[in-house]
Amino acid sequence: MPLSSRSHDQRFGPLPTTMERKSTDGREIIRRRMVSLCLIFFITVVITGPLRKWISPEDHQYIAFMHMPILALIYFYCLMFQLWPKIRFLLAASILISISVIILAVIQAMSGSIVVFEVATSAWIGYFAFIPLCYIIADYFTRRDVERFAVVSMVLMFANAAIMYVQKDYRMDDAINQGFGETSDNVFSGLNLIDELTRPMGLFTSPLANSIFITLTMSLCWAFFITSRRTRLGGWFFWPALIATGASLTLAGSRYAVLSFALMIVVTIGAGIMTPRAGRRIRGLAQALAAVVMVSAITLTVFGENADILSKRFSAAWTEEENVYRSGTLSRLFLETDIDEILENMGDTPFLGYGLGTGSNAAYILGHIPEELYREAPWAKHVNDLGVFFAALYIALRIAFVIGALAEAVGVLRRYGDPAALVLLSQSGVQMAVGQTASHVVVGPLTWLFFGLLLAWTRQARAGEEQPTA
Repeated sequence: MPLSSRSHDQRFGPLPTTMERKSTDGREIIRRRMVSLCLIFFITVVITGPLRKWISPEDHQYIAFMHMPILALIYFYCLMFQLWPKIRFLLAASILISISVIILAVIQAMSGSIVVFEVATSAWIGYFAFIPLCYIIADYFTRRDVERFAVVSMVLMFANAAIMYVQKDYRMDDAINQGFGETSDNVFSGLNLIDELTRPMGLFTSPLANSIFITLTMSLCWAFFITSRRTRLGGWFFWPALIATGASLTLAGSRYAVLSFALMIVVTIGAGIMTPRAGRRIRGLAQALAAVVMVSAITLTVFGENADILSKRFSAAWTEEENVYRSGTLSRLFLETDIDEILENMGDTPFLGYGLGTGSNAAYILGHIPEELYREAPWAKHVNDLGVFFAALYIALRIAFVIGALAEAVGVLRRYGDPAALVLLSQSGVQMAVGQTASHVVVGPLTWLFFGLLLAWTRQARAGEEQPTA
């Protein structure tokens, strides 16, 4: 006997009307357009490197911010169609601190601190402009949207690895490496490995940006591989990505990238041990071991010379930095200085800092600060920019983002047996806490993008993964 309309309503709720279905479909179209804008933003951040090096090096200072109009469009679109992220404590705290820093910059300028408007504006953008984007991704991306990002990331990883493979056979001052610029102001000189072997930068204008792109992308590809049974992306997706990862790690010559890969494997093994599901635990451990074997095989057979040089560089740099840095080479790689040097810098810096933006590379290169005030370490840059109080506040905010994401990732692992969020956090979390997130024109937006993908993943795992409410 067919169910009556009343019994259907009692069991499943009322059927949606035609108007309600059209409204829902319309909201989904709006949401998907927002996702496409975010994807365009990601691609734009990556391709600024080739444009700056090989297409229009004389305009590189403007091209570096080519992604900002797209970011503004994303925010305008989200405000127009009510896709702005839900207000939570860390987002509210970020907004309040960002407003306070604007007031601080005005006070710094009035008190005679070293403040240049263009540099200060650029610094403020690096500190705060990408935080809402992170939460837009967290609130409105589905697993399928994250898959799209993963596929595009893999394609870009292959392109980057192919370019690095060509670059390694040329000198660092050849055009394929440093670009077509004709003056010292618009060429991008990288670094050499030992024995004069070139350290290629791929699509990017600095070894740092290249390393961060490699580590973030490999974590996203790896996250999908270890959860492949629950996604449309299976082994066909992962193995090419793993090959590109092995090639990129070796060609880039980055100790940070190699250690980040090792950290990712350790986190995967740890997640396998922590998960309450024995089958997934064994599977995770086996995948981690298979990845190490595969990457090692690729490295030793295809890029044997680079692997040997990288090993020598590891040994030489480790020995030298253990003697130079009191906190050891790991402090150099992740904090870029000694911990006690950061504390000393806080004691020597004026309470209001030297001026917003004076911690940036741009301020140093343009001669707005003397050499003795320049700091390479991110936390020390914050002290120069913001003074002791606001620097400590901003550093605490960065760490709070990581702690909050860690709590969510562990909860998802323990409750649902999903280790992917911890894998993503092993890369984006390090950059969020101690990296050049606030002071690098490429590292900043990439870190916030991938951190948003991490938060979207945890939300989907908790919700049983389906469409977010647009």
